[in-house]
Amino acid sequence: MPSIEQYKMLIGIAEHKSLRVAAKHMHKTQPTLTNAIKKMESELGLILLDRSDYRIKLTDEGNRIKELAIQLVDKSGQINELAARLSSGEEAFIHIAVEASFDLANLLPVLNMLQKEHQSCQIMLQQEYLSGSFERLLNQQADFAITPLENSLFPIGEIEFKPVTVGEFVNLASPSLVNKYGKLTHVDQLRNEYQIVVKDSGTMTNNINIGVQTGQRIWYVNNFESKKILIENGLGWGTLPKKMVTEQLKSSQLIELKLDGFPVIDSIYYQLVKMKNKVLGPIAEKIWCMF
Repeated sequence: MPSIEQYKMLIGIAEHKSLRVAAKHMHKTQPTLTNAIKKMESELGLILLDRSDYRIKLTDEGNRIKELAIQLVDKSGQINELAARLSSGEEAFIHIAVEASFDLANLLPVLNMLQKEHQSCQIMLQQEYLSGSFERLLNQQADFAITPLENSLFPIGEIEFKPVTVGEFVNLASPSLVNKYGKLTHVDQLRNEYQIVVKDSGTMTNNINIGVQTGQRIWYVNNFESKKILIENGLGWGTLPKKMVTEQLKSSQLIELKLDGFPVIDSIYYQLVKMKNKVLGPIAEKIWCMF
């Protein structure tokens, strides 16, 4: 039967539609690819390549074989990755990308387990904003991501996810800003004030201002702490995680705004996500199973 390497050659030829180009990309000679495909055809009893035209292409049978070959090569890679992980023991490093509004208290059971049972494993918690944590995962820069993004934004069939917790948000301003208005009831009244907005550390919301009215003055910051300081000092208004401002709301240092015309974002649902085809090591698997 054909080898995994032969199936890779078939996939390469199908992608590049040229023996010469496929050979160059796969760092092989054209005769090597030609002989490999002829051997496959003999072993399978099928004609895989249509050689009647100048530009080479797969036959109908070749295309059907190619589709299964893609799955076979992918599974082969996963098996090799798993074998490498198992033979080397536990992971030395695990990277978790976390949306910055997520309450890290929800991760304490996991972190306590790691300290007690896997002291040699280093953990990287990377705080990101909006789509940033999810993009870290997609770009293979994280083993897991904790994100508030809706499932509809996930690539279909590529992501596994588990619900983690619900976060609360509140729209607010300082007393000095609120007191400038006799009665503050509609978002239109704040159009000439600055709305403080945290920039997305990813790219999924490029050129999109979420929760910002047309014509609104905006100041951008790159973290919640900067946003909180500006709002506390009357330089603008905006939305923050409620856990960050509980004491300020109690002491009236900040005032909750309930404005007509402004979308209410009182609850955000966080999920732990991972790539479906990524093979987890023993520690990462344990983390996944804890949720």
